[in-house]
Amino acid sequence: LKSDVEVGGMDQFLNFHFCRNMMEAAGQAPESFVCFDLLPGTSGERDEQGRLKKMSKSRGNAIPVGAAPDDMYGKVMSVPDDVMWVWFREITEIRAAELKSLQGEVEAGRLHPKEAKRLLARVVVATFNGYDAVVVAGAQAAYDQKFGAAKQLVPDDTLAVGLAGHARVLDALRAATGESASQVRRWVEQKGVQRLEGAAYVPLAEADLALPASNLQGQVLKVGKRAYFRFGGGR
Repeated sequence: LKSDVEVGGMDQFLNFHFCRNMMEAAGQAPESFVCFDLLPGTSGERDEQGRLKKMSKSRGNAIPVGAAPDDMYGKVMSVPDDVMWVWFREITEIRAAELKSLQGEVEAGRLHPKEAKRLLARVVVATFNGYDAVVVAGAQAAYDQKFGAAKQLVPDDTLAVGLAGHARVLDALRAATGESASQVRRWVEQKGVQRLEGAAYVPLAEADLALPASNLQGQVLKVGKRAYFRFGGGR
């Protein structure tokens, strides 16, 4: 290629060095290279060397750029604090001095880390939704109805799901979530599917998956931390 400059992530650092050596061996002037940090994933997991693992769809620690605003907001709010500061630096236009000041406010206890994270979540949602203030406000309100001071047992964004054509509870859950039967079973095993009973959500039992779908009539189920479904009719 006889390139002059190559740009890539820090995971390519050694490859860039080898490339320079190979260019010299071929009688070419070695290229310059520019490296940038990789965006860490939402889980905050670290590798054996203590480095934050990069965001990757295959690892399940990514936020799709086409995700719904409320889902995007919620996933940003779920990241660990150490990841939050990297994201501020890498994907926002905050200046170094402003970021240092924001971190200082959090470290001094004058600002709760959650409030700094809410700022990040608003910026991320705005970036991928045309900086629409109404969309950003809606995403934040949806989050607050599930996790904040305005928490509701049945959030406003609960989806109404019909039961026609579904033989079992498992079939209805697959249709509602768009996931495979094995994934739904995995969620249930991990107590990640819960039914609203009175004023609390209780885990769905594995045996419930084989029951007729009609058993869900009028029921509100929570799948994971952010998805709510009302089965068999309107909200």
